[in-house]
Formats: sequence, C-alpha cells, structure tokens
Amino acid sequence: ECGADTYLIEPIEADELLATVNALLRLYDRERENLRLVAQLRDADRQKDEFLAALAHELRNPLGVVSNAFDILPETQTPEPVSQELREIIGRQISLMTRLVDDLLDVSRISRGQIGLAREPCDFAAIARQTVDDHRAILESNGLELKLDVPGHPVWVVGDSTRLAQSISNLLQNTAKFTSPGDTVTVKLVDVPGEHCAVLSVRDTGIGMESDFLARIFEPFRQFDPGVGRRQGGLGIGLSLVKGLIELHGGEVHARSEGLGHGSEITIRLPTHEFTETPDLSSKPSKTDADPFAPYRILVIDDNSLAGRTLQIFLADKGHEVELAVTGPQGLEKARQRSPQVVLCDIGLPGLDGYSVARQLRQEQGSNKMFLIAVSGYGQEEDQQRAKTAGFDAYLVKPISLKDLEKLLAEFNGR
Repeated sequence: ECGADTYLIEPIEADELLATVNALLRLYDRERENLRLVAQLRDADRQKDEFLAALAHELRNPLGVVSNAFDILPETQTPEPVSQELREIIGRQISLMTRLVDDLLDVSRISRGQIGLAREPCDFAAIARQTVDDHRAILESNGLELKLDVPGHPVWVVGDSTRLAQSISNLLQNTAKFTSPGDTVTVKLVDVPGEHCAVLSVRDTGIGMESDFLARIFEPFRQFDPGVGRRQGGLGIGLSLVKGLIELHGGEVHARSEGLGHGSEITIRLPTHEFTETPDLSSKPSKTDADPFAPYRILVIDDNSLAGRTLQIFLADKGHEVELAVTGPQGLEKARQRSPQVVLCDIGLPGLDGYSVARQLRQEQGSNKMFLIAVSGYGQEEDQQRAKTAGFDAYLVKPISLKDLEKLLAEFNGR
C-alpha cells in the first residue's frame, strides 16, 4: 500500500534475495524501455497532428484561389446544358475539397485540444431537420430514400449549432458511401425527458459492418474495405470528427450493425436542458442586407499574389478602388499613401505579420479611420481573439467566402 514493489519475509535466503533483485532489475529495464517507446509514439503522434494542421492550412490557400476564381467567372451569356453541367460539377468538387480540408484541420485540432465551441441554447430538432433538408437532394439523386422522424416541439441543448449540424452532416455523408440505389436512410430524433437527453440515430440499409471493425470505427483514418468493386471516398476522418465534437458537448456516439449486408446505425446522445423561459433565438444579430457596394478604397495585403488578385478582380468589378500589397511593410506604406477605408490583411505575412500591421495602422490612423478585416487559415476562438486585440474589426477564415465578404462590407456600409 505504501508503494513497495515486492515483499520479503525474514529470515531472507540469499538465493531468494538475488532472484528477487534480478527480477526487479529486469522489470525496471522493461518499464524504462516501454516508457521510451511510449515517448516516441507520443512524439510521432504530435508530429502527425502538426503535419495535418500544416497540410490543411497550406491546402486552404490554393483552394481559396480556385474557389473565388470560380465564383467570379461570369455565367455564359447563352448557357448550354453541357456548360451548366460542367459548372455544377466543378462547384460540387470545390465544396467537397473545402469540406475535406476543414474536417482534416478539425480532427487535428480536437486531438490537440485546440477546438472551441460557441455554446448557446440550440433547438436540436430544428438543426436535424435543416441538415437533413440540406442533404436530401444529394442523397435522393443517388437513388436513396431519405426518411426523417423528429419531434414537432423544440429539443433544447446547449452547444454550438454549427458543430452539431456538421456532425449530422458527416453522418449523412458517411451513409452515402456504404449504401446503394434503392437503400433507405432514416434519421430519427427521440427526446427522452425522464433521462434529460436527446438521442439522434442515422440508420441505413446498406452494406453493414462486422463486429471487429465496429470496435475501431471511430479511430482517425480508419478505412472500411468491404471488398473489390465498391467505390469508397473520403479520408476516414468523418466519424472520428463526429465523436470528438459530440464528446466536447458532453455527449456520446455509438455504432451498431448486425453484420455485413444488414445495414448500420450511428447514434448520438446529447444532454438536454429545460429553460424557465424559451430562449429567444431571434434576438441574435442578423446579417444585414444593406447595399455593400458603396465605392470604397480597399487595400488587400496578402503574400499569395493569386489570392490577392482574385479579390482585386471581384471587388473592382463591384466598383471599389483596390490596391494590392504582398508584405507587411509594403502594406503599411500603401496604407499611408492611399488611406484606404477597408483593409483585408492576411495574418501570415513576410516582413511584418498581420497583427503587427493592424496595431501600427490603429496607432497611426486612429481607431475609427479604417475597417480592418483579418484573413487567416486558422479560425480558432483564440486566433480570432488575438486578432481582435490587435485591432481587427472582423475575421475571415480561408478559403474566403465572397458572400461573407460582401456581408461584411454591407455591415460596414450600415455603420
């Protein structure tokens, strides 16, 4: 009980003493070797997470350029069916790539404990209903029957509505990989007041899983290979991401299958909350629809010249006067010369990072002279808080959504 490794009773025999000491020394050597191996594994795991985070961040830069360039391309004046079909194909693939990169970055953040949640009262039933509606057309176009069974009343949970919708979305996308035309996908939400929990299940009649794989299904990058001839996609991170996000909400995720050919079911269990007064979700600040296209002097500071150029083309097409800079010092010099009303500034800049640029602009130009927008591949709460402290008014995560940029300019115009 005090921590001894063994126990000898007097009188102690010499042979017994030597045997015991030798056994403990061998045990000590094995433990020391095990500790060394564990340290190596932890270091390799840390390097893997850092690599994935860096990979996802680097992929966002070219992906953002492609996405924005595609959005800027005008529709053909006389759209032919083939041209429209090609645009739709490219648009879907860009969305898929963006989702994969975001999921890759999120898995890395969860494993390092660096992901944050914007917790607030959420109607889980409404989230499930909306997410299913968003995926209905895609699943049904693949020949799947999608059924939805959710309560008509709100099911209140406290969490991040975006992350909860992301979890349900990943489950729906996962079912599409292991089902064939004619199969059925059923999403059911049950409110269990007596247990103060909500149980959401996504069940399919697809290929199913064997018991030995079920035990490892939530491991990152775990791929299920049902055999030759079945097309699979993804990185094997969707279910791992769902598990991580739901556990951050204080919930649980479980998988069940009766075996190959008998379909699968993934279940999310979340704690529910009762409020003395119904949360007023309408009190959230809404996105303004004010005209964002009052002509502004805009400075774009980004070391990725292609990304800056696509933003310049988009903004100039809306009537704005746009200047470009590719380093922090160059951005400061152009800001002093042109006195822009809006500055879009990348965080990772050569010469002087975006935080330093923002602090100097605020010091030189005053607090109300410019509308500063930070642009970064990192979107964690601590990243955004650091940008706010440096003097930025808003934060955009790469790849930049041009619609989000328009809304920010509309908010600035409303001021």
